[in-house]
Amino acid sequence: MGRIATGLLIALALAGCGRVGGESAMANMPRDLGWENCPVQLWLTGVIVRDTSGNAAIRDDEGHVYGLVWGTHNTATVDYGDRYKIGGTWFNPDFRFWACGGADAVILL
Repeated sequence: MGRIATGLLIALALAGCGRVGGESAMANMPRDLGWENCPVQLWLTGVIVRDTSGNAAIRDDEGHVYGLVWGTHNTATVDYGDRYKIGGTWFNPDFRFWACGGADAVILL
């Protein structure tokens, strides 16, 4: 029984490691409340970083950092330190970017 439990713990630990040396950005990102994918109104290009609160955000090419709200039906994932072009719209009133365009609107660059 101990071998099974140890094997299960190792498997779970490895499953949680999407990237070496860091946790997934997806674990630190708010999601919408089950809304369907939206038509893309704009594209935001930048690197996935942490904002001042520790949440996943995107730093655009001009250095601005915007919080991200991920679409519930968006099956794409993003990782810290990688550069993406993401389609969506602004999630007002606090100028978070809503990645509601779906998986086809998340492009790793």
